[in-house]
Amino acid sequence: MDVEVYYAGQRSGTIPYMSVPAFRLFCKQNGFQLRWDAEQKRIELDSGLKGRVCVLAVGKAGKDASYECEILNRVQAFLSEYGAEVVIGEPAKILKKDVAIRFSVKEIRASVSPKLIVFRSENESRRTLVDCLHHELKQTGINCVVKLLREARSASSGIAVQFQLPQGTDEQQRKAYAECIAFFLASGILHYFLTGLRISPLSYLSRHLLKAFGGRAAAEEADSADAAKNAGEETDAYSAAGVNEQQEAAPTEPLETEAALGAQTIDVQPDPDTAEARTDEAEPQVTVQEAVPLAETFRQAEARRLEAEVFFDYTVLRSDVENRPFLLIGNICVKNTGTEALYNPVVCLRADPPDSIKMGGQILPPNLVETLAVQSSAGIKGWRYLENDWFTQAKERGEYWMAPIHPVRIEPNTTEMFQNFQFSVTKPETGNTVTVEGYVFFQEQGLQFAANNRIALSL
Repeated sequence: MDVEVYYAGQRSGTIPYMSVPAFRLFCKQNGFQLRWDAEQKRIELDSGLKGRVCVLAVGKAGKDASYECEILNRVQAFLSEYGAEVVIGEPAKILKKDVAIRFSVKEIRASVSPKLIVFRSENESRRTLVDCLHHELKQTGINCVVKLLREARSASSGIAVQFQLPQGTDEQQRKAYAECIAFFLASGILHYFLTGLRISPLSYLSRHLLKAFGGRAAAEEADSADAAKNAGEETDAYSAAGVNEQQEAAPTEPLETEAALGAQTIDVQPDPDTAEARTDEAEPQVTVQEAVPLAETFRQAEARRLEAEVFFDYTVLRSDVENRPFLLIGNICVKNTGTEALYNPVVCLRADPPDSIKMGGQILPPNLVETLAVQSSAGIKGWRYLENDWFTQAKERGEYWMAPIHPVRIEPNTTEMFQNFQFSVTKPETGNTVTVEGYVFFQEQGLQFAANNRIALSL
């Protein structure tokens, strides 16, 4: 007996009944939303992004926002295609939202090169979203940086992204910027769904996109239903228009091509914890290279691979004394699997629940680095917390952010280890499972990698 499979309300095919349990687990593992109708012997699948809400807002009211709206409407079209609900409105008025972004355009002097700025607040809890947006927007070829926003801002108002556009930019270039920014802004949000919310892209690729991976046979099968459905409609349309079937169709105007975007050579991103907002007058003048199409940007990114694998290596020690905490000793290993060197990793260890895990070891607060760091012939070495109030941050969010005191360069095919971190683990008040997840960021290169494994203890 075969079972019918529907995706987004449309019939996609059948599978053998005996395959249903394995198919169900496969869909669950890859993030699909699945409902098994045992009575009708039918599987209904939906995108992994169904029910996810993304709110997009124009940065400043009271001015002509047509250009901002053009970009946000493009982002809305991209994300809606994958099953997410995208609302253009005021984030504070929408209670349920997974992503909130406030986008604005600011005109700057014509002599200054365009720039994208992703702002983060001092108390920003959605650092992962900021990093994902920055990582993808850098692919536009426009200089993109993260800056610290000193003024108080409600978390519900969204992440602020600003595009600084030189005055006098011609209409064709403005359209090219709009298309490219919308493309990579949507990619940054999808990157966040993958990295921050762990939703696999496979779960929201439509069957039309999956054709690209299935070859000719898959393409013919996916198109057959659409061809049959549209055949009658096309015949009626030609008849109504009085078009002879043998008449050669008149040539249509070419589609608007992707206009060239300026790729810039620019400073590396400043440290978000110390970056200060700068005025237009203080902007450095940047040498703009010869414009290259968007497709060329993709080609260059593929040729120069920045990749890494991150994984835990750890040991759990249990005390013979009753009610004594467990001791967790481990390393987090970073292997460079790309073609380029990686610089100065920042490690985030996320513990859940936060009050069941306390970190120890030889990690220093920033204000004690000069006096307590290990001295060697090459200078001071070791690891430091990113913030002086690291203990408060860990208690509230369960996150421990650390960076090497000394410069670290990881060459291709080599491994760097953050060694001998220690956690004291107690049984949580509710439940009996404690987990530690790891993330490694290369802020200067706009990269983020999640650990392949995680630490999970059942107490």
